[in-house]
Amino acid sequence: PLQQVAEVSIKTGPSQIQRENAQRRISVGFNVRGRDVESIVNEVQQKVEKGLKLPAGYYITYGGQFENLRAAKRRLSIAVPVSLLLILMMLHFAFGSLKQGLLVYSAIPLSAIGGVFALLIRGMPFSISAGIGFIALFGVAVLNGIVLITEFNQLKQAGVRDIKERVLKGTRIRLRPVLMTAAVASLGFLPMALSNGAGAEVQRPLATVVIGGLVTATLLTLFVLPVLYMWSERAAPLVTKPHPIRKRPKIKKRLLPVLFFLLVQDWAGAQVPVTLQAALDTAYAQNLSVQAARLKTGASRALEGSAIDLPLTSTILEYGSINSAYGDTRLGITQSFSFPVVYKRQRALLEAQTKSYQLNEEEVKLRLRKEIASLYYQILLMQEERDLLMQSDSLFAASLQKQEQRFRVGDINIVQKTAAETQRMQIANQLQQLDADLAALQVRFSSLIRAGGSFVPVRGSVKAVLLALPDTAVAVNHPLLRTRQQQQQVARSELEVQRSKLLPQLSLGYVNQSFRGVQNVDGVEKHYTARDRFSSVLAGVDIPIFARAQKARITAGRYQLDLSQVEYQETLRQLQAQREELLLQYRKAEKQLLYYEQYALKQARILREHSTLQLSSGDISYLEWMMLVHQSIQLQAGYFAALNAWNATVIELNAYADN
Repeated sequence: PLQQVAEVSIKTGPSQIQRENAQRRISVGFNVRGRDVESIVNEVQQKVEKGLKLPAGYYITYGGQFENLRAAKRRLSIAVPVSLLLILMMLHFAFGSLKQGLLVYSAIPLSAIGGVFALLIRGMPFSISAGIGFIALFGVAVLNGIVLITEFNQLKQAGVRDIKERVLKGTRIRLRPVLMTAAVASLGFLPMALSNGAGAEVQRPLATVVIGGLVTATLLTLFVLPVLYMWSERAAPLVTKPHPIRKRPKIKKRLLPVLFFLLVQDWAGAQVPVTLQAALDTAYAQNLSVQAARLKTGASRALEGSAIDLPLTSTILEYGSINSAYGDTRLGITQSFSFPVVYKRQRALLEAQTKSYQLNEEEVKLRLRKEIASLYYQILLMQEERDLLMQSDSLFAASLQKQEQRFRVGDINIVQKTAAETQRMQIANQLQQLDADLAALQVRFSSLIRAGGSFVPVRGSVKAVLLALPDTAVAVNHPLLRTRQQQQQVARSELEVQRSKLLPQLSLGYVNQSFRGVQNVDGVEKHYTARDRFSSVLAGVDIPIFARAQKARITAGRYQLDLSQVEYQETLRQLQAQREELLLQYRKAEKQLLYYEQYALKQARILREHSTLQLSSGDISYLEWMMLVHQSIQLQAGYFAALNAWNATVIELNAYADN
């Protein structure tokens, strides 16, 4: 016991005087147990304000964990809304639909309910760690909704049109992944929820919120979310409209990283590395040729509303001695119109022209895709050639230095020294020309993607990938052939419109007039004034008796239809011949490239390595070494030429197959 070695007593002694900001400070500290810090401090503040009167110059401040709590709440007031907004944005980008994003987003409030109830059941107050737990919960809660909605969309694309069948089948398929996702996260947080060691006061609220929230979020995913999905699909039924044009996928998602690159480029004024797909997506959105074709399509689609084009309405107002010596008035209105079949055929013509412009837009995109892909791989190939020239320049520079040293000591003659200088100058000249060509290609590449932008391809594989060899049926689906086929439809519709103009035109009218004076009606004389009005209805038929000019237009329309059919057959023949030619070029390029990849490149490496070793050992002269190295460089240059031919052929084949 302490009393055996010391005397313990309480006595008055000197106090420690603490200062802060040149003022004395007295600290009163206490611990909180069983309650949250904020409510305790609020209660203390109320009691202090009522029962404690401080002298002049004294004031009270509250710090410690309460101060940290207020700072953390300020941060959470920003972090939580930002995280919720980011989750909604990501869901919108993931599905490309705000409606489906909101469906999955509905998991957040129900998961928050589960987190609050879990804290209530365990008797835990809300704390900063619990707030962090809610942020983590919101991110995990939407995962199951994404899994389920994605499965519903895949079944919809697979042809399952019945909503109930789609929901039942999708829920049955994704039941195990949904349960496993929630179970893995809950079991992972379970040790934290049950911990009693150091840091448990921080871990327990966070884990409790996540586990409780996942329980209600899982119930939402399995029961509430399918019901909401069925309601939303029924509220907006699927409308299918046959369309002969194969649309390309939306590019909004793929365009997001490209837009980021554009912002960086505009801010820094530097070249932006871009992938081939990102370059194509950006070009589809910003290339002026594509925009012009898109505007033509929009203008043609707007003109479809002019299919029913009625002539001007004729109105008359007449006053004078029309029927007698008295002044009478006559009001009339007349409207002419064609047979309904004329308007029907005009609408068919305008719709056919719109489809023709849409196909022309696909042609523009196809040409743009070919040119961008060609420039993309040419730039990559030139960069590889530049690396080869740089290596060769370094090799010949080191060799030239040695030859100059040997020439100074008289070991070699002027011929060998001049040969080394000449070879070095040739490499430098080739490198300079290559840099100029590469800069020109990069300018062209950037201009096709975006006016004013500066883009370079991302360094990667320089070998284009063949997606599929086109068969004989591919030519029928080629955009150029579909354009020719649509031109036939336009010519046919134009001919039908011209023929329909031989039909008579109809006119209807209405006349209202007065008959002032005395009139004998059935033997009885009646006196009519200006207020007595009489009306009649007019109907007329305009017959095209002199139709020579219109018949000439019909004859010209027949020639135009025949011309479009001939152009279609000629285009089909050219595409089939182009296919055969491309296949022959492909087999030739494949054999050539296979030779370089299997044999020539290995031989080039052996020539360079062994010739350098033999030159060092003195087995060969410098001129022999230079010839061998030059031969090695020529083999690698030949490989680049073969690779360029391969890329050009593959790009044409992919474009031919409309890939």
